[in-house]
Amino acid sequence: MDSIQTEQGNFSVIEYLRENAHGVETLLVTRDKTNCNRYSILKRLTKHSATGLASLQREMHCLAQLKHPRLPTLKYSNLSTHENQKNTAMLAMTYFPGSTLDKVIDCQGSISASLLYLWLEQACKLLCYLHEKGIIHQDIKPENIIIKNNKVHLVDFGGALLGTRPYAAPELMYESEDESSAGQHTPQTDLYALGRTFQHAVFGSQWKDASNHERQKLKKTVAPELIDFAEVIYGLTAEAPGDRPSSARQVLAVLQRRKSVWQKARDHRYWLSGAIALIAGASIVGLRMVGALQTVELRAYDHLIGTSAQLAPEPKDNRLAIITIDKADYDFQFNHPVPAFNPKGKTESDDSISDAALEQLLKRLLQDTTVQPSAIGLDLRRDKSVAPDYPFLKQIFKRTSQQQPLRLVCHLAGDGDASEPFGPPTDTLSDTEILTFSNLITAEGTVEGGTVRRATLAALHDSSVCPAYTSLALGLMTRYFAAKGMTADWNDNRFEIATGDRTAAERPTALPFLPEKLRVGGYRLSEDDGAGNQVLINYRRRRAGPTDLAPTFSLTEVLQGNYAPDAFANKVVLIGVDRMATSQKGDQHRVPYGGTPVPGVFIHAHIVSQLISYIEDERRLMWALPQQTHDNSLIMVISLLAGGSLLALKQSQKGTLYAIAFCGGGILVLYVSSLCAFIKLSLWFPLVPVALAWSVTSVVVFAVHKYQDENPYMY
Repeated sequence: MDSIQTEQGNFSVIEYLRENAHGVETLLVTRDKTNCNRYSILKRLTKHSATGLASLQREMHCLAQLKHPRLPTLKYSNLSTHENQKNTAMLAMTYFPGSTLDKVIDCQGSISASLLYLWLEQACKLLCYLHEKGIIHQDIKPENIIIKNNKVHLVDFGGALLGTRPYAAPELMYESEDESSAGQHTPQTDLYALGRTFQHAVFGSQWKDASNHERQKLKKTVAPELIDFAEVIYGLTAEAPGDRPSSARQVLAVLQRRKSVWQKARDHRYWLSGAIALIAGASIVGLRMVGALQTVELRAYDHLIGTSAQLAPEPKDNRLAIITIDKADYDFQFNHPVPAFNPKGKTESDDSISDAALEQLLKRLLQDTTVQPSAIGLDLRRDKSVAPDYPFLKQIFKRTSQQQPLRLVCHLAGDGDASEPFGPPTDTLSDTEILTFSNLITAEGTVEGGTVRRATLAALHDSSVCPAYTSLALGLMTRYFAAKGMTADWNDNRFEIATGDRTAAERPTALPFLPEKLRVGGYRLSEDDGAGNQVLINYRRRRAGPTDLAPTFSLTEVLQGNYAPDAFANKVVLIGVDRMATSQKGDQHRVPYGGTPVPGVFIHAHIVSQLISYIEDERRLMWALPQQTHDNSLIMVISLLAGGSLLALKQSQKGTLYAIAFCGGGILVLYVSSLCAFIKLSLWFPLVPVALAWSVTSVVVFAVHKYQDENPYMY
């Protein structure tokens, strides 16, 4: 590193900055290499030049008078020159870190109105300070204005005799071609140069090298929000000195008036953005309150379930086992030559499973002590009596709920289910607690659109066809926990599950049912739609689809003994029909994910799995924020945030591009947040209304302010 010797010590050269035509070299130097705050600017004469020496003498004279934090001060001077002593004329002055205005313009492009007002105001205050001391800068240009933390510093007081094209005033350039008789520098020539400098800031780097004709064209392209500011600049750059402001203080007064008008217009925009956001938010809340967004929100809910199943799959629930009956099992029963399965030689039947096969199946599950399940759910229509040839089956149906794990089903009329109602087995049941209803909320023509999203776990009714008051899933869950020594029963309209060894201070866990007025998530339903104790079904997320939630066996496999010894032990076993052409072929339902209809037995399995997981694994049931408070407040907040943020971006550089990116990016953030909340918290986030609030507010605010930009004098 080079070193420059002086009588006060040595300067270490950090960087060579530039050298002008008169031999004045500018360097960045320091006496303390470890502290950048000790850096200085050093100017020295590299050749004998009267003009260069005069420049250094003028700068020394100016700097000696300056005591301002935004202007350089003199640190060292030695202007003696001798023929045999090279490079002795030099000055050291304050170094201001930061970027020159021309570099700021090159990096950022056009500058916002707020920054231009701020910078011009600061520059005028510096000129007031200088001119009141009788100092004319003489060479104001973008390269001599330093910006750091939006604070303006003015440097380089060497002063070219005529200034620098294209920033020099006309009276300096054209009064005489002889430099010795050039026009005198005045405060107005500094103001002209300042105006030209800020024209460069308004129109960008293309202004500097543009011809006069091209500059006239550029003046017509000024951004609407810069029109008032440009008027100030045009006043500073008037050709005749008499048409310009007489002093920097006069410019400050004009700036204050113009700035006040601009700030009022800006404040008007903020108020307008807030009003637009409130109206948009309130409109979306209103649409939601009357149910206009219900269908779209449910479709979004389905999408979240399907996407989460692919992104965050869950393991199978090995506490369950499913035995299915499909066409192959049907043929195996009724076309099988073994009398045990087809004793009367039937070749077809309206039943999906024969009494003989059902009896053999239940014997395997109930009589083998190594196989015995905790609960068995028979999701099959059995509204007939058992043939006398099967006494074991008759005996099983007559056992009480305490004596056996079996739960039978009947089907209620209505309750959101369009399927035909049917009753229990006509054999006398000694305990109706083994009887449950198999209804699923699937009614076409309703908001559900045939898709099963909710489950009724219990319902009071006066049906004589199906005297069951709890669902198959709730009945199986109750039996599962009873087998573990836990109690699960109703307590003052609460269904509570508690361990047998809990203390009196320990409260049992209660199932959180949906409110009767379904004002939760995307639902906006009546009391009739929300009748009974309902929950949203938190489907177990499986990439292979909703039928892959638990180990599955065919009826044929079980009847032939093709299963592991522990395949059913201490598990909840569900028996139901898979896809087949029988009287139960209608037991196929759409679910939120998977794409194809799913047999009812798998849907019941999902409900059982979520209830057991809620107690044993602390896996949340699906839940949502209350519509009347949190949801609607969130919509309003998002609307206001969208409007305010978009306005701020619209007023920045590249505002339109940033505004579009902001709108799209906001939707993406909302979507990802909604998906994460769905996966991690089982929270049904109000994605549709919030996204609508965001996008509608953004689009309307953008459109209104774009119109204002194009018609600035209408506001």
